Amino acid sequence: MRAIAYIRVSTTNQEVLRQTAKVKDFCSAQSMEIVEEITDFGISGATMERVGLQKLLNVNKDNADVIVISELSRLSRTEEIMETLNSVYSIVKKGFKLIFFDDPSKIYEGTLNVEEIIILSVRAKGAADERIAIKTRNIEGKKVHFKLNPYAIVDGRVPLGFKKTENPTGKHPKYILAVDNEDSKLIVQIFDLIISGYSLAQVRNYLHDIGVKTKNGEYFTTQGLSMIYRNPIYKG
Repeated sequence: MRAIAYIRVSTTNQEVLRQTAKVKDFCSAQSMEIVEEITDFGISGATMERVGLQKLLNVNKDNADVIVISELSRLSRTEEIMETLNSVYSIVKKGFKLIFFDDPSKIYEGTLNVEEIIILSVRAKGAADERIAIKTRNIEGKKVHFKLNPYAIVDGRVPLGFKKTENPTGKHPKYILAVDNEDSKLIVQIFDLIISGYSLAQVRNYLHDIGVKTKNGEYFTTQGLSMIYRNPIYKG
């Protein structure tokens, strides 16, 4: 059988490789030929705005016979159980067989009966609850790190005006923030403009006019400036 594999990860390239290897091993064991791999990388399950997922939901039955996904949570979105069910239904109604290889004995096809809807709903709710629990633990962990060291880097984000550097103590966290002398001048300029009476929109327009952009090469937005202004790391 011809198979299309869908892979979604929100973390690292290593995780992509791990999931890809798992899918290939599974399909090989089931005598399936993978004709296409669709990947959403760096995209959280908290959003349905995923290019790969939309491509998966638009594939034609002429392309393959079966859709293989590692687990239902790859389709799930926090607290959006109906969207998960709709995604499953939109796949099987086209004539595809759908397999989640964390439960390979069950093949969804044709339509969804009441029992299958209940099973999928319970599994999707469990995946959503697990994501919420993980998110809560991560937030609590970050609060602890920030309380111990307000310059700790716990999620890879480096605010404008700072740079990533190794923790000189050699303790956790491994990396902390250090002032970037060049970028910090821009932060001072932004706050000087606000203090002098500029609105955030006026600051945005001023930076746009003089060609100043963010680290990503994009123009500053009012929302982005608001986040800078409200960030406690710039206090003082």
